[in-house]
Amino acid sequence: PPAAEEPTPAKGAKPRTTARTPGETLAAARQALAANDIKSAAKHYGALVRRRSMVKDVIVDLKVAVQRLPDTAELWQALGDAYMKADMPAEAVEAYRHGLANL
Repeated sequence: PPAAEEPTPAKGAKPRTTARTPGETLAAARQALAANDIKSAAKHYGALVRRRSMVKDVIVDLKVAVQRLPDTAELWQALGDAYMKADMPAEAVEAYRHGLANL
């Protein structure tokens, strides 16, 4: 049988920028981070945090990322957001402080 075609997005519709499942989104975030595409990585991690998906994995990844790239405000912000969703406000404040110091 012929392969199913991808549906064509409606005119004016934005292309999908995040993966469909939390696992795919996490993989996309990790791939972007490995390629030093910080903006995309932060966007994918942020999408997971907003959906309250895989927040512990996000925190682990971002803690490593900010050690490797300590001057990257976007990663500190994403880490702070993840800490807030994990009900860790003291850690969130500390992450936000680091992020602000790097603006």
